Amino acid sequence: MHDLAVIDSAEQALIKANSIEELSKVRIEAETLRIWAKKVHKGMVAQNRIAEIKVKAERKTGQILKQMEKQKPGEYQRGHHVHVAPSLKDLGIHHKQSQRWQQIADLPEEVFQEALSQFKNNQKEITSSFFLKLSKQIKAQKNISTTSIQNVKSETRSTNNIEDLTGQKFGAIYIDPPWQYGNQITRGSTDNHYPTMSLDKIRDLPIPELSAEQCHLHLWTTNGFLEESLSLIRHWGFTFKSTLIWAKGEVKSNELKIQLGMGNYWRGCHEILLLGVKGKLTFPPNNIRSVQLAKRGSHSAKPSQIRDLIEQVSPAPYLEMFGRETVKGWTVFGNQVMQTLDGYVPDQLGEGKLG
Repeated sequence: MHDLAVIDSAEQALIKANSIEELSKVRIEAETLRIWAKKVHKGMVAQNRIAEIKVKAERKTGQILKQMEKQKPGEYQRGHHVHVAPSLKDLGIHHKQSQRWQQIADLPEEVFQEALSQFKNNQKEITSSFFLKLSKQIKAQKNISTTSIQNVKSETRSTNNIEDLTGQKFGAIYIDPPWQYGNQITRGSTDNHYPTMSLDKIRDLPIPELSAEQCHLHLWTTNGFLEESLSLIRHWGFTFKSTLIWAKGEVKSNELKIQLGMGNYWRGCHEILLLGVKGKLTFPPNNIRSVQLAKRGSHSAKPSQIRDLIEQVSPAPYLEMFGRETVKGWTVFGNQVMQTLDGYVPDQLGEGKLG
């Protein structure tokens, strides 16, 4: 009961604090309480309640710092009352602290509150660095033209002519290359199902020209082309960051059924989605697992749920390369697009023609 009273008191002090000096006292007290709660194992709920006070005090301090008149120490403000603008040193604040807290203050209130709510029912610790990272990510996404995003997201487009994409910039590029395997004699050979491309031709795709300054690249690959795929990511101007695994299977009668695939070594039951990043884009706060279970579809077709996940973590506009169907809000390029717009009709060979 005494512990709760101390936390309640700190929360009330935060509400009443209106100056940098008052907020500094709240922040220091909250940090002291947080360290104590962690040391005596009070649990993540209590610890995060205290950490939330600290972050809110930093955010509130950042808001005040942003509102302060930008005067250098020693310069006087004109008006009825003459005073000297205090320096950060006078306020006991390091310039890096000021910068960090103002960046946290830049977060829209609804975004800040939504991010806080994600810590309510899990065992992750609230940290200032989390909100700083979130602020930087949102700022990076704003560098992509808002007008361009709105225009492309409102359209659903498909084409089998790569030149139709010239001049466009995308915040997320999702690509499932038609890899050309050396072994084409098995029942699963790719050339039996769709036209393939050599590695050189895939490398020559205008991905650098189509990607915005801040962009995510989501590239499907298999064990056989893993090294080549990492090379492609670098060649196109991206930095490899992470992987998502598609486990091919489903749950039936409360039992996990994994579909057995081919392979000269381990029998493949999965495919790999590589993430490349251009610029400084991170992911917004999310709880998406790096392993996704989904049934295998027609030859090489990827689960539609992956596209939904990309929309949650990557900025628009969205481009899918070598897609097989039109998708609302996406530009889709591919010679196997089955549902099409603008009079484009696929023939039986998968090579499109204008109707």
